[in-house]
Amino acid sequence: MEKFKLIKLIGLVITLTALVSPALISATNGAPTVLKTGQDLLNFISKIVNWMFAILMIVAVVFLIFAAFSFLTAAGDPEKIGKAKTQLIYAIVAIGVAVLARGIVFVVQNIITGV
Repeated sequence: MEKFKLIKLIGLVITLTALVSPALISATNGAPTVLKTGQDLLNFISKIVNWMFAILMIVAVVFLIFAAFSFLTAAGDPEKIGKAKTQLIYAIVAIGVAVLARGIVFVVQNIITGV
């Protein structure tokens, strides 16, 4: 049970680091700029979406590694192997949904802008 607490703690630290990093990076760029046009707003939203996508992919990879670790430590126990398979499937589905969501946005933008 202790190893799960450690893994949760590591996941929490990674997630918090990923969430705080954009603020720290933007703090080094000087004063924030005022959004003056609609394009500025779209660029700002695009930056937020890019950060969210990167964070989601990092978390998904962490879950993939955790599922692989669960497989390795299952020691032939069918219940643990089943749980590890479920974790692996969920991680792969999360990556697939993230990539599809990103792709759909790209396709819709191309259709709207006519590029």
